Amino acid sequence: FDAGKPVYELVNPEGKAYVMQALCMGVDASMSEASLPSLGSRLSLPAGWTYRSRVLEQELVVDTTASLATVLQDEFENSYTLPF
Repeated sequence: FDAGKPVYELVNPEGKAYVMQALCMGVDASMSEASLPSLGSRLSLPAGWTYRSRVLEQELVVDTTASLATVLQDEFENSYTLPF
C-alpha cells in the first residue's frame, strides 16, 4: 500500500489493525471506493472493534511469505488482512 494513499482498517480491542485488501460489490452493489470512508457507520462490529480510515505516512507492506495470512471479512464480504 503506497504512502500518501488512504487505507481502511478494522481494529480489534488489542489495537491490531487489519487493512482492507479487497472491496466486494456482491453483497451491496452500491459499495464503491468512494463509500469506504463512511463504511464504519454501516458495519455491525463486535464489541471493542472499530473501523477507521487513514492516510498512510509510509508504505505498508503485507508480507506473508514467512507466516500464514490472517484474513477476515465484514458483513459485506470486504476482506481485511493483518499486515504482520
